[in-house]
Amino acid sequence: KLANYFDKVVAFEPDRYLYVELKDMCRVMYPNVEVRNEAILDYNGRGDLEFSESSPSKARGQYVSESFEGDVTVKTLRSLDIQGCGLIKIDVEGGELPALRGAGRMLRHQKPVVVVECKARTAARFDWTIDELHFYMWEQGYRLASEIHPNRVYVTR
Repeated sequence: KLANYFDKVVAFEPDRYLYVELKDMCRVMYPNVEVRNEAILDYNGRGDLEFSESSPSKARGQYVSESFEGDVTVKTLRSLDIQGCGLIKIDVEGGELPALRGAGRMLRHQKPVVVVECKARTAARFDWTIDELHFYMWEQGYRLASEIHPNRVYVTR
């Protein structure tokens, strides 16, 4: 529903089947949303879509691992050169801090509100902690404004 508050929204979905469903839904309900069949992390390249063993369904708990021959396109937010960004909402099943590291310049220059879904269990997949996320965001000029588990909302200081 956040899409209703912005002129343009770019959504990323690495799973090709969920991508088609999301794109079809947005075409009807949210015409201002551009849906891209890509993953967002801290490198440009390829990756494999992995499934968490603790997830009750294949549609939830998916994450991308780096693989030179993977079938998922991986990009950094920096490489997309998105202009006029007012909000970033990230839920990438543990890849949140790597994704934000790939957006450092955007964070410092455009200063969007950042909403990050993060859990210690999923962060461990990518070898980072919630404290490291807070420190990184502080380095970029942000402070934690709100915590509504599992989301953290960061705004500029």
